[in-house]
Amino acid sequence: MIRLALRVRRADAELVLAELLELAPNGVEENEDGEVVEFAVYGAPGELPALPALRAAAGEAFVEVETEEIPDDWYDGWKEFHRPIVVGDVLIGEGRIVDLYEKESKGRTMTFLVTETVWRDEKSGESAVTERFNLIHRS
Repeated sequence: MIRLALRVRRADAELVLAELLELAPNGVEENEDGEVVEFAVYGAPGELPALPALRAAAGEAFVEVETEEIPDDWYDGWKEFHRPIVVGDVLIGEGRIVDLYEKESKGRTMTFLVTETVWRDEKSGESAVTERFNLIHRS
């Protein structure tokens, strides 16, 4: 799986998002860090290019572009529904760290922290959803 990230000044974020949604109509991940907004899309090798870090133009804005490989099961492995969830359900989550590992990519170390949260019905205690989350830090 490839993660393609574009970082842009907040002032240009709306313009870049509009351009990006033309290429990724199913949506993008969005993260904010001060005056910088990062948009990311995910795809299989061949769907998304593996690029070196670079600067590019999106409309009239300049963006920083970077790609990285992430585990193939990232998309499918993040959720598991145990029963239907309906409006009005009150769920209580309990999380834990299930894995921590490092991987080298393009001369940099990526640290992966994998968490799992089990969401249970407040009244019955029945498990409704299990979700997994991969936090990736590049150094």
